[in-house]
This record gives sequence, C-alpha cells and structure tokens, in this order.
Amino acid sequence: ETAVKVDRQIMAVEAVTRNFAWVVGEHVGEPDYMYRITRELVENNAYIVGSTVAFRPGYFKSKGRLYSPYSCRSGNGRIESFTLPYEYPEYEWYKVARESGKARWSEPYFDEGGGQVDMSTFSMPIYDSRTNFLAIFTADISLEQLKQHVASICPFPNSYAVMNSALGKTLVSPPEGREVNDGDGKTIRIREQAENGWTVEVVCPIEEILRDAQKLVVKIIIFSVLGLGMIFIVTWFY
Repeated sequence: ETAVKVDRQIMAVEAVTRNFAWVVGEHVGEPDYMYRITRELVENNAYIVGSTVAFRPGYFKSKGRLYSPYSCRSGNGRIESFTLPYEYPEYEWYKVARESGKARWSEPYFDEGGGQVDMSTFSMPIYDSRTNFLAIFTADISLEQLKQHVASICPFPNSYAVMNSALGKTLVSPPEGREVNDGDGKTIRIREQAENGWTVEVVCPIEEILRDAQKLVVKIIIFSVLGLGMIFIVTWFY
C-alpha cells in the first residue's frame, strides 16, 4: 500500500509538470512570466511544495548570469516567490538532468536555499524548436508526509518499516537500537519498490509472526489429548 501511495504521488507530480512544460516553452522570452508559472504549479497541486525554471547561465543578460524564478509553499501555507540565491548548475537536480537530457528524480536532500525541508525534485529539461537547451523545469515534493506514513507501519509488536532512495540513502531509519541489516536469521523482511526506485521494507521478528501459530498448536495438542482421553474412557467402560 505504501509503495502504491508513493507511486501515485510520483506519477501525479510527473504528469502535471509535463503538462506545464509547454507553457514554459510558450513564454520562454518573458522572464518575469516564469514566476506566474511556478506559482500556479505550487498553488494548484497539494503534493508540490516548490517549483523553479532554472535557465542556463547567461540566458537572460538583463537578469545576470544566473536566473531561476522559484515559488514555494512556506510554513504558514502562503506561496512565496524569489530567485534561487545559489549556484544551481552545481546541484544534482540541475546537473544530472542537464547532462542526461532526460526528466528524472533527484536523490533526497535538504533544500537550504529554497523550501527549507527534506525534499526530492523532479527535473525536466526544456528545449527550443532547434533542440537548444534552455532551462530545467522542476517540481519539488516534501518527504515529511511519506516519512511519517512509513514510520507508522507496525503490523506486529516490535516490527518496523524503513525507506531507502534509489541509491540506498536512508529516508526512514529503523527505531533507535535496531539494525535493519542484522542478518541474524531472526527476522522476516518484506520489500517493495516504487517506480522511481525508492524501496519500502517492513522488518518483522519471526517469533512475533509465529506467536499466534504457536498458541494455536498448543491448543490443538491440549484438545487432542483431552479428546483421546475421553475416547479411551468411553471405550474402556463400553
């Protein structure tokens, strides 16, 4: 269920970002219009906490070397817009999408210069009609809600859930004092992978899973012994 929920959120964000991408292309010559696009993307989509159009360095001479209009949802729910105040071409969400030429999800990170939350970014390269690279159009999702949902999974006493990124970065850690990579043969692991490579894993102690079965076996033995005893008594007298 959690993996399906992650998939639904991912696919929804990807779809709406691709739908907005053509608007960026239509108004690429209007730098200030980018604020309107990113703001509407955040306002109209509950999953998305931030969005930017990060133009290639020097694209707008009048705006300086770097120009990246950004809109994000603040802690009080209001939408704020500003230009990203850092060297975004050096960041993974920009660099890898730029180099690969393909839309992709970034590894989770804490966005100090923008949304101020743990997030992952869907980055989509934008090109002109001559296939010249123009910018990276993004949509950010907060990981807090997913973390809370995964951390709350506890199907058995002393069981717990963890979540890892596609490259193995831990998003949801095991409870304090527990090691997810025990390898002690005393646990059962149930693992499911979302479309973007993130994995959700539930770890359950075998003894907890088998406890009810063991109780049932004891009851069966007791009733079997009693039943055989009654049969023996009846046959003895008759």
